[in-house]
Amino acid sequence: MSIRLILISIVGLLIIGCSSHGKVKEFDGLEIFYHNDADIAEVTKLGEYLTSVKFTNGDQKSLQFLRTDTTITVKMIVDSKILTNDSILLLLKDFRKDLNSSIYTGTQFELHLCDKYFETKKVLNSNE
Repeated sequence: MSIRLILISIVGLLIIGCSSHGKVKEFDGLEIFYHNDADIAEVTKLGEYLTSVKFTNGDQKSLQFLRTDTTITVKMIVDSKILTNDSILLLLKDFRKDLNSSIYTGTQFELHLCDKYFETKKVLNSNE
């Protein structure tokens, strides 16, 4: 197999792998992935809100926005050490409450703490 064919295959796999997280909209280093075009207004609202509260600062961060008929889920990539750090978890619970009261009022809202593949490791919801 030629080097060129191997490189083309690797690039193709990278494109396919990234597309599984959905389309992306960027806000000052923050990537928000989403699947449905109908969600773009809510993704924009989330990105603009996070920019206004200085969550964005040019550093790369990634979120994934998901919506069902009953629930809005925001998945956030975090370092695994955060999952056992009670003080940071408390801040993230407050962050979830702030998002819920500021832009998702009246909606079931969950914040999922995830690994780099958006695999959920911990869920913060209204029961937390």
